[in-house]
Amino acid sequence: MRARARIELSGRPSAEVTAAATKWLASLNKADADYEHHRLEGLWLFQSHNVVNQDLLRAVLKSPDIHARSAATRVLTAWRDRIPDTLELLQQQVNDDSSRVRLIAIWGLSFFHGAEASRAAEIVVEALLKPDDVYIKHVLSETNKTLDRRIQAAGGK
Repeated sequence: MRARARIELSGRPSAEVTAAATKWLASLNKADADYEHHRLEGLWLFQSHNVVNQDLLRAVLKSPDIHARSAATRVLTAWRDRIPDTLELLQQQVNDDSSRVRLIAIWGLSFFHGAEASRAAEIVVEALLKPDDVYIKHVLSETNKTLDRRIQAAGGK
């Protein structure tokens, strides 16, 4: 049902959909057990219309629900060129208590180039301060390899 609604809304005019979504999000009851999920659905709706909603993104990145935080971290990665402090936000996520959130943040850091790749490489090291698992080890290794290549290609150390 939700998937069909998303498909239907993706074909509608972005201005109308995002205005209605903003109104709907403002009307949500914070006491509702599905509140965090609803906010995530709203974030995905903005993403599907390629409309950056920084306030909503920042709120969902701090959600008490790990699924919402990890999904918001993916959205942050997709919007990285349009969020001014993406690296700082990813740094927060790399230090999250949830291994799922940390995994997505480490992966997100692999998308940076140039001077940002150097900063991303510094941030990714912070993941070593938290417990890891086989998945985090793999993504950390691959992210480091990718960033190292990009830093070398840019003439860095």
